[in-house]
Amino acid sequence: MDKLAWCLDRKYRVIKNWEHLACELHIPDDIKTKCEIHFELSPTLQLFEFLSTADLELNIGKLKEVLKGIHRNDIIKKLKGLHFFKYFRCCTV
Repeated sequence: MDKLAWCLDRKYRVIKNWEHLACELHIPDDIKTKCEIHFELSPTLQLFEFLSTADLELNIGKLKEVLKGIHRNDIIKKLKGLHFFKYFRCCTV
């Protein structure tokens, strides 16, 4: 999960990051702001913490679809074998 966060936390001019993922998932602006303002914590991990408590119909398939939509196929490859017990209603990718 840390590798995933490291990839999505970094800001590049042309590569989409955690903020783009949050927008595609229609995360409210106040939640995105909360994820962003805690500099010592990973915004990506904070986003996934929110997703784990939110009443969203989100699963690994939907996450992959959204990541593909923001052109982050590199992240989709990193998902293989990661455990998402805490974040999604499934076990592993």
